[in-house]
Amino acid sequence: MLLCASSVGMGGTICCTKEDKSLDYMEFSSEKAATSAKFYEEGSCPAQPAASREEKPPPVGHEFAEHMRAHGLSQLFIDMWISQYQRFCEGERGMIPEAEVEPIQTLPTLDGLPAGDTSLLEKTVVLKMNSTLGTDLGMDGARSLLKLSNDETLLDVALKQVLELRRRDAIHFIMVNTSETDVDAKKVMSGYSDINGEWASTVLQNMAPKINASNNKIAEKKSNPGCEWYYPGSAHIVTTLIESGKLDELLQKGFCYMFVSEIDNVGSILDARLLSHLDTSCAPMLMEVYELTEADSACSHLARSSSSGSLIVRELSQCPKPDEARFRDISTHKFACSGNVWLNLRKIKSIVSDVKVVASLPFVARRTILDPSDTYDPKPDVFQLQSTLASAVSVVPASAAVCVPSARISQIRDCGELLLLQSDAYVISEDSPPVLATGCLGKPQVHLDPSCARIQDLQEMCPSGPPSLKLCTSLKITGKVLFSAGAVCVGDVEIRHASRTAKEVQGKIKGIIDLEMMTPQTLPTNCVNHQASLSSFEVQLYRESKDTPVGLDLTFTDGKTLVVADVTGGLTLEWNNSNPDLQIRPGDFIIAVNSFNGDARKMIKRADVEGEIVLVIKRP
Repeated sequence: MLLCASSVGMGGTICCTKEDKSLDYMEFSSEKAATSAKFYEEGSCPAQPAASREEKPPPVGHEFAEHMRAHGLSQLFIDMWISQYQRFCEGERGMIPEAEVEPIQTLPTLDGLPAGDTSLLEKTVVLKMNSTLGTDLGMDGARSLLKLSNDETLLDVALKQVLELRRRDAIHFIMVNTSETDVDAKKVMSGYSDINGEWASTVLQNMAPKINASNNKIAEKKSNPGCEWYYPGSAHIVTTLIESGKLDELLQKGFCYMFVSEIDNVGSILDARLLSHLDTSCAPMLMEVYELTEADSACSHLARSSSSGSLIVRELSQCPKPDEARFRDISTHKFACSGNVWLNLRKIKSIVSDVKVVASLPFVARRTILDPSDTYDPKPDVFQLQSTLASAVSVVPASAAVCVPSARISQIRDCGELLLLQSDAYVISEDSPPVLATGCLGKPQVHLDPSCARIQDLQEMCPSGPPSLKLCTSLKITGKVLFSAGAVCVGDVEIRHASRTAKEVQGKIKGIIDLEMMTPQTLPTNCVNHQASLSSFEVQLYRESKDTPVGLDLTFTDGKTLVVADVTGGLTLEWNNSNPDLQIRPGDFIIAVNSFNGDARKMIKRADVEGEIVLVIKRP
């Protein structure tokens, strides 16, 4: 089994020649890897006479280095990983006690930055990490294949955002895949004819060998050799770009900057203000962080090293148990890491070429089992040394950070966050981060029962689509629940159900509802069901300017039709007063706007125009 592009493409890039515009792999040269193996063998210890050197035992990590080289991995990546392994063998585990950090109280904010220089956009590479699997949500493939609405996945949203950027500026796009996500990602990309190898490419992450926890040697399993390897984190993507020649190619074409984010973060949009701040501050690396609230559960935060004064990223797993209370205190540690990182490519290339930087890259030693897929024999325990790109901030001098709105961090970590983004509480577009829908009372806090941990569980809970959350401030569910089509949550909602069998709720749902104490006659039912027999009629409104309110508070549940939550005045109230037999009422469905139907989000945009607005209404 070979683990780089010289054999099966893992670690290589998909690029395009002038003759062939289709995406294809750029192969590494195995001879290059072999002849460039100097830092580890010669540079890691002082030069000595050959005879003297032969008498000494091989350096720590020699077997790992040979093992990785035999599988075609690049020498720069091997050097970086081996330096971490040597520190691991000396007892380092990546722990950062509270005494070694200082809290950060203030940072520049995105809203406080001046307008950005948009001319820098055409010098920018957008890189999306597509490496996270959805196994914790019950998926077999990449998390980026999660569906939001109308069968549109997170990957579709990301690609449409990139295409929208490309229409305005000559950006370059790179998607970083793993062997598990690569095939599906390229299949989705092939459906976008405007994406081609002239300006889009993909990279496969390097892999590292797992460490047997009992003896610090190479973990082996002959029956499943694939489980012996793991992905060591986003920090190593820079080495892949350098070794493949991709970074030099981008620099030669005039690209100077790179924006790196997770592909399942639909809020990570290119922003000229942040790009200009990276440029004018002369920082090699700029991190996006956000301010924590009581509702957040931070897994990492930004701090400052008390010894060096440099920025440092500390994960919860790096915090000693006695310091955990201090770690979680948001009045002390206010800023959490978003995962969005901006790079000055020339400066980063220069810094990574420094042996001291390569040797000091921070890591977290994560203990796990060798083969999670084997329920009968998953052992032995292993260590995986992992480094995020954000964590590299501590070894990249003069790095900076900016506090951004939470809308730029819209990652889906559980079914509650997926339900929220699927609902009518948010509007997702190609040219901006997700924004709260007009009339939304604020970001609802969603807490689902632990039994709703998989996508399948969420689909069973919402077979007709998510309930309306536009007018909801919080939703807490205990037990198994089934939402009918057209269900609307209003204000603070808590639904309790002790039975193991799901019970249906429908209509307008408010306050605390204990389903065990309610009969079918007492359940809320004042919101209609999609399956009912409906009649339709047409409403014609005329809007002289966008300042004239339409007077409708709208929600949507299935992504295809709009539900009237309330009539608030404006043109609609005028229509109702003039047409008592054809009044628009709460609970009505709008199935078309100006002859357009089938997509609720786009129907809302069609209604936000000047001139004639024709609505087709359905009613029970």
